[in-house]
Formats: sequence, C-alpha cells, structure tokens
Amino acid sequence: RSVISVMLVSLLLAFILASRLQAVISDPIYRLLNTMKTVSEQKNYSIREKKISEDELGSLVDGFNGMLSQIEARDRELNQYYYHLEEKVAQRTIELAEARDQALAANKAKSIFLANMSHEIRTPMNAVLGYAQILQRDTQLNKEQRHSLKIIESSGNHLLGLINDILDISKIEAGAMELRQENFYLSELIDAIAAMFKVRCEQKHLEWRVSGNLEDKTLVYADQGKLRQILINLLGNAVKFTEKGEVSLCITQQSDDNEMYRIDVIDTGQGIPKADQINIFYPFQHEQSGFDTGGTGLGLAITKRQVELMGGT
Repeated sequence: RSVISVMLVSLLLAFILASRLQAVISDPIYRLLNTMKTVSEQKNYSIREKKISEDELGSLVDGFNGMLSQIEARDRELNQYYYHLEEKVAQRTIELAEARDQALAANKAKSIFLANMSHEIRTPMNAVLGYAQILQRDTQLNKEQRHSLKIIESSGNHLLGLINDILDISKIEAGAMELRQENFYLSELIDAIAAMFKVRCEQKHLEWRVSGNLEDKTLVYADQGKLRQILINLLGNAVKFTEKGEVSLCITQQSDDNEMYRIDVIDTGQGIPKADQINIFYPFQHEQSGFDTGGTGLGLAITKRQVELMGGT
C-alpha cells in the first residue's frame, strides 16, 4: 500500500510539473509558432508576439519581434522607393513625350522650310539654266563666252542636284518617301543609263562594259525613278573614283521563280577602306582617303534607304 501511495504521489507531482512546464515553455513556443505561421501566410510584418517572461523564451520573442520590425521598416522603405520611382518614371515619360513632340514639330518645320526654299531656288535656277542653254545656240559667241556659259550651266545643274539630295534625305528622315511602282522595260532603262555613262567614261578615258543575262523587253514592276537614281549614284561614284581601267554594269536574273535581279557596279578604282565601308552610308559622311570628291555626302545614304525601301539590300 505504501508503494502505491508513493506512485500516486509521484504521478501527481509529475502532472503538476508537466502542467507547469507546458505553461512556462510549451505554450509560449506554440504561440510563437502560430505567430510565425500567420506572418508567413499573410505577409503582415506588423504583427508582434506578446512577451510574457524575461527568461530565454522572452529573449527569443524579443528577437523575433525585432526581426519583424526590421522587415516592416525595409518593406515600408521599398514601398516609398517604388512610389517615388513610379513618380519619376511618369515624369520622365511626360518629358520624353514633350521632347518627341518638339522634335517632330522641328522636323516638320524643317521639311516645310526645305520644301519652300527648294521651290524658291529652283524657279530662278531653271530660268538661269534655260537662258544659258538658249544663249549657247548663238553662233556669234566666241570661245571664251561659250566656256563661261558652260560653267553657268554646269554650276546650276550641280546646285540643283545638291538641292534634290537634301530634299530626298529630308523626306527619308520624315518617313515621307514612298514607292511609285509601275511596269516598265528594264532593258530600256539600262540602255539609257549605259548611253549616259559611256560618254562619261570616254571623257575620262575609261573602258565601259555592260554585261549579264538580261533579255530584251524584260518587263518588271518597280519604282523606275528610284532605280534610275540608285544606278546613277553608284555609277557616278564609280566613274568619279576611277582614274584608269574600266567601269562595268552587270545585271543577272537570280531566280526564274521570284524574278529577282542582282545589279553589280564594278570599277578598277582605289577601293573603299574597310573602316569607311559602314560610315559612308550615313548622311554627310565621306570616304577618308583624302580624295577630294566634292558633293554633300548624301548620295550613298539616299541610295541605301531607297534600296531598302524597294526591298533590296
């Protein structure tokens, strides 16, 4: 009986001790775990666990609450930074839109100015060229007078060419250049250009060749005016940069299915340094070899844009 009494007393003491340990240790840890779970699920870092003792568990609760305070402060700073960033982005977007509108307005004003100036310059220049051509028909002119009229005509044509180049590059930058496609005989266009450059090559004592598999009366659908300008620009450069040898134009049909043609302009000139082969296609850029070419540096820039507009390379 005394053994049973001892066992009952021991069980009672164990129960009391376990209850005390649960109240002091297990319950605070359980509440802390629940708080952690709530914070994790709700992402609410303003929640705090209540501290009920000054022992090691109390220090653990203090550490947990301190961690939540730091996270909450950083979260608040991030929100403020994000808010200010949105304000800055919105302000920058407004500034960029205003700058774009100003640039578009300036570009439009420039295009209008160039169009008006071109009209104002072309009208008197055409009159000057017309009278220069009429005066050259006078059989009583001496050699010096004819030479002076030739200079007037040549300079006038050069000025009109520069005006046309500036207007073309302005149209390209404004996105206003359009294709005017039509059916035409490619062979007739090539023959006309060949006749023009045969004379230019003869003046510089250069050989002139036209080759390829182009058949007579080959009908194509394209922008004839732009194709003519492209070929004149390329061939004009070839003749300008070639001091001896030959200039040739080769037209070959690439495929019977898509009726694509490859056009090669080949010369025996000094060539283009590799470093300049990209730059020369930008407006107002010249090849840097020291060769005095004159002009605005717009020909190849216009040619490249026109070729791309027509679907070529």
